[in-house]
Amino acid sequence: MSTRDFRTWGRAILNNTLLDRATTNRWLKPVALTSQWTTAVGAPFEIYRMQFPANSIIGSERIIDTYCKQGDVEMYSTYFAVVPDLEIGMSVLTAGEHPNRQIAPVRNTAVEIFVGACALYCSVFVELPCTILLTAMAYQVPCSRCGGQGTGRPGIHGQV
Repeated sequence: MSTRDFRTWGRAILNNTLLDRATTNRWLKPVALTSQWTTAVGAPFEIYRMQFPANSIIGSERIIDTYCKQGDVEMYSTYFAVVPDLEIGMSVLTAGEHPNRQIAPVRNTAVEIFVGACALYCSVFVELPCTILLTAMAYQVPCSRCGGQGTGRPGIHGQV
């Protein structure tokens, strides 16, 4: 699968075109809770909960659920997530030696920056649509987009 395939799948989930709304809603509900409020078990997704400021005047926070799947096959690793509350999704595909080790830094950075930004954006500009395309890569060779010199560390390229 490519990032385009994951984008298509994510949009189908968020727009209820893959399954009807009722089935999608059942699909995106926890089956079991864990001892930590930040984690739940779904079917078929793992669910991670994050807190973001909702109103700085009264100090309230908003909990946002991220539904994700991650898997590895030999030298390839994939992470896919959708955030229905913000109508966004993300996929990270890696390859090479120990590809699953490359997922976490890219995923954590993307979630921290972009989910946080979308949460803030949605709380301020509720009626305005926004599309963010993010490409994250750990490159071993010079990156043609930004001229990176192949450090092997994740690089994030984005556009709004």
